[in-house]
Amino acid sequence: MSEINYSYNSNKGNNNTGLGSTLRALRDQHNISQVDLCKGIMSTTKLSRIETGKDLPSDLELSLLMDRLHEPGYLLSDYYATQSAEERHCQLLLRDACYFDRWERAEELLWAFENLLPKSSIPSLQYARLVELVCQRNLGGNIPPKEWVDYCIKLLHMTCPDYQPSIDVTELHLTQQEVLLLNAIAVGLLEWNMIRQARILLLQLLSFNRSRKDSSDTCAITRIVLEHNLLLCEMKGPFHGRSLQVCQSLLSHCSTAGGTYLYCKVLRTRQALLLSLGQENAAYENEQCMAFLYRQLPLHLKIPFVEFKAMPLEMLML
Repeated sequence: MSEINYSYNSNKGNNNTGLGSTLRALRDQHNISQVDLCKGIMSTTKLSRIETGKDLPSDLELSLLMDRLHEPGYLLSDYYATQSAEERHCQLLLRDACYFDRWERAEELLWAFENLLPKSSIPSLQYARLVELVCQRNLGGNIPPKEWVDYCIKLLHMTCPDYQPSIDVTELHLTQQEVLLLNAIAVGLLEWNMIRQARILLLQLLSFNRSRKDSSDTCAITRIVLEHNLLLCEMKGPFHGRSLQVCQSLLSHCSTAGGTYLYCKVLRTRQALLLSLGQENAAYENEQCMAFLYRQLPLHLKIPFVEFKAMPLEMLML
């Protein structure tokens, strides 16, 4: 497999200021366990949403957390009963940081949760979703793709110090989380217009994913994510007809394994392909896709189908 050449700047990402250092200081000064500190963050925001019916600004959330940490027994309260709520909170905090264009906050949050929570407590797909949110919001915007690649490599080196850009990743013993971080690097390379390198990396990751002979949903979803990004590479070439067939196949896989978010991502790619091919006669198929998404809505969120069809896909992906 051809070599991938791009740089890694080990001095990137100084985490000695801001939220990351604040969380470490709180942990050390108050002798709070790593998991309990994150549970405290989760319960503070959960309470604010119950009490006010809306999210609080991140700065106010942090102030409330610091006040409540002094309350005896607060971190042992029943407000944080499940690990899934804690994991969901990680997602919400980082999402909010991204939507407010606060790259510094998002980077620090990602770093903080990577270091404060045990590795096993955030499922790899949720962790990759956090990384992806930063990527989506900042590539082509606040953060140059090269810096994004460097940042992802820094995260990857926390658990996979042997990784180098020139190595064939099929030779490594990768965890699911590491595969998804490498996928995020490929996205950065694609945005950096290093299409050939992105394609090589994605093909290597797909080869590794198939070699695991894992039939779990997680592995199936990872394959869809990798194939979709490979499709984005091919869309920059002349093979649009084939790309549309691949997109249709991915939509079919998403309907059984990928979930609503991934289905929306592929559907958005399909719409872009149809537009580039001048195929404006696909209204029926789009209607079928939207009908599938509508059926996935929980009953308490149901709205008239006409209104649902008018919603942008970005809204459905939240």
